[in-house]
Amino acid sequence: ATSYDISNFNLDLDTVNVNLNNPKGKFVMSDEDHFIIDYQGNTARLKSGQTISFITDNLSLNAKAAYKDNEDNSILQWSPVVNLKMTNADLGVKNIDHHLLSPQLDIDFNTKKCELKKVNAKFGESDVALNGTITGIEDFIKETGLLKGNLNLTANYLNLNEILDVIDGLGAPDSLTEQAESMEKNKEDAPFIVPFGVDMSMKTTIKRALVEDVEFRNIAGQVYVKDGVLVL
Repeated sequence: ATSYDISNFNLDLDTVNVNLNNPKGKFVMSDEDHFIIDYQGNTARLKSGQTISFITDNLSLNAKAAYKDNEDNSILQWSPVVNLKMTNADLGVKNIDHHLLSPQLDIDFNTKKCELKKVNAKFGESDVALNGTITGIEDFIKETGLLKGNLNLTANYLNLNEILDVIDGLGAPDSLTEQAESMEKNKEDAPFIVPFGVDMSMKTTIKRALVEDVEFRNIAGQVYVKDGVLVL
């Protein structure tokens, strides 16, 4: 086991820069196929060229992994079990207009299930709180099943126009995305493609929501998305 407690860590690797303020914890590697990480730190920054930028005020990571040589996908190969906590996280991705902000995030993840204990997020004008459970991760990665979830979402304000621009066509067949792109010149005819490969049930409580040019108030109910079909 290796313990660490340093004031500052900086790594430059080609176009990637990582900076960690006051990282401390331990790293245990029982053999080349098994390891445990316990990390606590203050400000953490990551920058990958002009593509990705990330910063968070506080980062806590507890993870263990065991290598499986019979899997092809890198996530399934290591089969990680992770608890991740962050405060005031800010993620920017090239070609996405708005940063994803998360004042608070607490999740448990493994290849069977992801539990969203507490996720507060801001994206553009939207301000939401999310919790719930996502299952079927391994089947989804292997493309043998749907990504399933039961989620609860509350929002003071939800700008669906901004969000749908990002998730439009997620997992859709190429024929559908090509058809949508060909209609993009005429915005009135351009369809929104519901995400494929997911089976999600979401209980919603929304004070105000913007859809196209119409604002709705005091929305409550269940929303279902199943492999390209949206049910309100």
